Amino acid sequence: MTKAGQFGAALLVLLAVYCAAQDKPSEKVFPMSKGTTWVYSAHVKWGKPGTEATASKDLRWTVTVADAAQNGDIAAALLKGGPWDLAWYEPNVKPQEHLIVRIGATYYLLHDEAAATFADIKAGKTSDLTERLADDIWFQMPIGISDNFCAPEAEERAPMGCWSVEKITTTHSLRVPGLPPTPEATEYVLFFMTNPDTEMVTLVPGVGIFSWQYQHHGTVAEASLKLVEYRAPGARVLRRPLASKH
Repeated sequence: MTKAGQFGAALLVLLAVYCAAQDKPSEKVFPMSKGTTWVYSAHVKWGKPGTEATASKDLRWTVTVADAAQNGDIAAALLKGGPWDLAWYEPNVKPQEHLIVRIGATYYLLHDEAAATFADIKAGKTSDLTERLADDIWFQMPIGISDNFCAPEAEERAPMGCWSVEKITTTHSLRVPGLPPTPEATEYVLFFMTNPDTEMVTLVPGVGIFSWQYQHHGTVAEASLKLVEYRAPGARVLRRPLASKH
């Protein structure tokens, strides 16, 4: 083969590798390794039952990947705790189970039947998983501005009742203990709007949920969380949790 032919062949190989890398689903939007932990600084506000009075509180809230599973292009992370636990705060609130599933480049978020669905994935019972999770779609990579991710019955009224991409920004000040220094990071801001409430989440690839907010438009129920510490599996605790943690 001539030098020109060798160069052309090498160029085709590099091009193929590049295209494959571009087509590969992003597996780093939400870390799914068992033991991954996020610590959030939270502020909650709630109405006192039977009165018009409200109360508020600052606390730390911890979210951990309690177990993880991988089955082909399906990955799942069973969470102990989640920002959603604080939407309707009560003083005795406990971390609940939530499930994040990635099928290819599509992410799903489940609050109900989290443990049962995770058990099915771990056991390989996934033949109809895409159909089963259709109502739980969260987002799909690559994310574009004004994208809407809807359950089938919500498509006609989008963006209401759907995850809607409100904003995509680049931050130059992402400094969180436990994360390596990052010169810049992409932030995806997604809203989920219904008549009674609004939920907003900021996602950072490789980090997961960076911040989260909830507001009910009737009875007072508000919560806002921001990431203050990240722990990779096996990492040591970087700061002493507050006594009011859970």
